[in-house]
Amino acid sequence: MITFTCDRCKKTIDATNEIRFVVSIEVQAAFGTDETIVENEHLEHLTEVLDELDSDEQEEISHQAYEKRSFDLCDSCREQYGRNLLGVETGAALDFSDN
Repeated sequence: MITFTCDRCKKTIDATNEIRFVVSIEVQAAFGTDETIVENEHLEHLTEVLDELDSDEQEEISHQAYEKRSFDLCDSCREQYGRNLLGVETGAALDFSDN
């Protein structure tokens, strides 16, 4: 039997009695204002630059330009995640004067 663990709270998720939620996050570099419009000369130049790099450098650039990750969440953590997708602090920031 496969055991799943919530990647947030580390609780074991019993897949036979509980719903396991999978959150997939994809981050990719956006070049220019409209990434659907790419001129052939830019692609050719990019290919030339990548060909000059060794495999470690190519992997580093690839990792910086695109990353995809998936996480298992239990129902409670999925609910909390859904309320704050970006994990932004929700408390009001205090701004004190110089007095």
